[in-house]
Amino acid sequence: MQNAQGKRLRLAFEIRIYYPQPKLAVAICTYCSLLCEFHPSEPLACSLRSKILSRDSSEDVVPVPRIDGHETTFDEAISFANQLLADRNRSHISGAIRSVEAARAVLALASRVGAYVDPTGSDDAFKTILAIQRQGMMTASMSEVRFRSDCIVLIGDDRLLQSFPRLIEILLQRPKSSPQIARRRIIALGPWTSEVVARLRNAGLDVSTIDIQVLSIPQSLFQWSRCNEESMTKSSNLVSRWLCEARYLSLVWSATIIDQPQADLWVERLFQWIVQRNNSHRCVGLPLSGGYVTFQQVCTWITGFPGRVLVDGDAFTYDPYRNLLSDQAIVRLHIDETTIADESAAGRQQSTIVIAPKLHERNPMPRVFIPCSVAGIDQPATFFRADAAVAIEAMDCQLNSSTKRFMSVPAILERLGVAKGC
Repeated sequence: MQNAQGKRLRLAFEIRIYYPQPKLAVAICTYCSLLCEFHPSEPLACSLRSKILSRDSSEDVVPVPRIDGHETTFDEAISFANQLLADRNRSHISGAIRSVEAARAVLALASRVGAYVDPTGSDDAFKTILAIQRQGMMTASMSEVRFRSDCIVLIGDDRLLQSFPRLIEILLQRPKSSPQIARRRIIALGPWTSEVVARLRNAGLDVSTIDIQVLSIPQSLFQWSRCNEESMTKSSNLVSRWLCEARYLSLVWSATIIDQPQADLWVERLFQWIVQRNNSHRCVGLPLSGGYVTFQQVCTWITGFPGRVLVDGDAFTYDPYRNLLSDQAIVRLHIDETTIADESAAGRQQSTIVIAPKLHERNPMPRVFIPCSVAGIDQPATFFRADAAVAIEAMDCQLNSSTKRFMSVPAILERLGVAKGC
């Protein structure tokens, strides 16, 4: 009797241990490519997110489809857009193509109508892509850098933390579960302000800074490396000693901060230093990508090229220098599946067709405007993280968007280009 009772108690104990616990709802913020996770009951502390939410909440106007500035029905806007696509020989598709689902739909549409696809942000993307195609790269995921790197070289200026506001918490700080033998060292190279340096130190990081022009950083790294290990160890230069003592060194930057002609040569030179460093110690580069990274990955899967590609049926023509892009008699289709205003599009040549959650006042009025829902807010969508290594299905369930009544970008694109062969 006692054995039977003990067996029942033990079985109940084992059930309590191994019975799967219900998963907590987690929201993922898609306003930058860090894709930070948070619980809906605990608002994410992020300057970029707070700015966008406060702006969006103040806009109560519900967008409607338009043709030449006049309100119309959704079906009429789709029909007129198909007529424009059928009357022209080539289309140019651009915009904030952020999700895997939209990227696939864009390439499928390009195959039907014959289009050159070059999304917003490709200028920054190709600074790194062109360098990798010539030099190659040695890189790691954000998780590997966060868990394993003992010293991180942060390259750039304050704009890096403006583009990725929670970079300190997501990448630079070691997780609490990670054994901390010593505090993480951060070498900040560039014209960083004292406020940013103070933020790094307040986060529990050992920080050493050198106020240097971003343009000269690759060459300066080569010069520091010419010192032999003994002289670097004895040097009073803290940066030199930290570079020497690091056993897993990571260089972190974003192409958006490289403001110079032929920036791909700057990236190539930096990768050359990283490869040379690996002769003695582990060293990786982590170029943080923006919202363009998802399209870049999907385009590579489907066409074999990372973007700036002319798609015509089953034929793909890679054009990294935009030699095939002509301004003559083409339909310009601009897609935006975010609520973030595309400031770089302001003042550009007028788009023929715009698919976006709303029209931005600074941009010229298109021939056709089709409102759409917001990816990752109105419906789940898949995004790549800034390291281009992890794809995450995201749903920001904390928000209540007014665009839920509209179709998603993939659903709209499925109805376009169908009249091309008529």
